[in-house]
Amino acid sequence: MDLALYWFYGLPALSFFLLYLGELWLPCYQQPKIYQPSDWLLNIIGLFIQGVLIPLLGIVFAYTLFPQLDFLKPGALKLSWFGAFLFNIIVIDFLYYWQHRLFHRFSFLWKLHECHHSSPRVDIWATSRNNLWVNFLFVYLLINPVIGYLCQNPEGFFAGSMLTASLDIFRHSKIDFKRLPKQKWIQAMAKIIVMPWMHHSHHNMLKKAHNFGANLIIWDKIFKTFEESGQQNIQYQLLNSSSYRYQFYYPFTR
Repeated sequence: MDLALYWFYGLPALSFFLLYLGELWLPCYQQPKIYQPSDWLLNIIGLFIQGVLIPLLGIVFAYTLFPQLDFLKPGALKLSWFGAFLFNIIVIDFLYYWQHRLFHRFSFLWKLHECHHSSPRVDIWATSRNNLWVNFLFVYLLINPVIGYLCQNPEGFFAGSMLTASLDIFRHSKIDFKRLPKQKWIQAMAKIIVMPWMHHSHHNMLKKAHNFGANLIIWDKIFKTFEESGQQNIQYQLLNSSSYRYQFYYPFTR
């Protein structure tokens, strides 16, 4: 797993930078609300936790904790590099779909997820805005280090993780890809992966929750939660959102 740090940090960091430039120069969705200082605080803390702390914890687990557990055998999952890559992109994505759907289904889990949907805007900065504790409940921390450790080719698995992190930033970007030229490749991508307009629709608080997928749209289509939506009348922020401290520390706060 010598390349684990590269897989986690290389492409996501580059994607964030390129999408940041895209949000400055390319057509973007109109979002009249602005970030308050408390929003920036939640955004930056979230980026640090998901972009730095959680990947490092995964690596620490793989190098220190897992070798002490006799029931975990490194290399036991006999997958090729590409097989391990697809395992992350498809299987982990399937698990995330159901986890995300459950966060919208049960009230306690929704209160944990509320912080993300209380953002007044949806762009690359809001990607990792989350309740403090929910950061450590995502399948990406609970499962990725274990599967990576078990894989015969962990580099392929973590390459999939790297791509998933990049797609997470991509689908939160406010770039209006439907207004860009050369739409054929954009429409081709939209048949496979979750595009920004699909995830912006997920953040529309005026509609029933839909579009739960992270990488692939197939799960939403199979389980009837997919909606191909435009950008009209989107309310990004929850009405009567709780204070940012409540959002961040719930349930250990008033």
